[in-house]
Amino acid sequence: MTCLNAKPKNKIKVQLQSKPIISVALKPKTKINITVAKGFKVIQAENPIIPSLPDLILNYKIGRL
Repeated sequence: MTCLNAKPKNKIKVQLQSKPIISVALKPKTKINITVAKGFKVIQAENPIIPSLPDLILNYKIGRL
C-alpha cells in the first residue's frame, strides 16, 4: 500500500520545445501535355466542336476520380 502523502524520490525535469513550422507543397507526379489532333473526321457535322482547355482539364480531373 502506498501513502498518498509520499514524496517522489527523484525529481523529473520537463522541458517543452516548440517544433518549427513545416510547409508542404504538393506537386503533380507527371506533367500533362495536351495536344489537339489535326485532320479528324466528324460524322454528320459541318463544323467540328473542339472543347476549350478548361473543359478538357475539368473532364480529365473528373475522369481520374
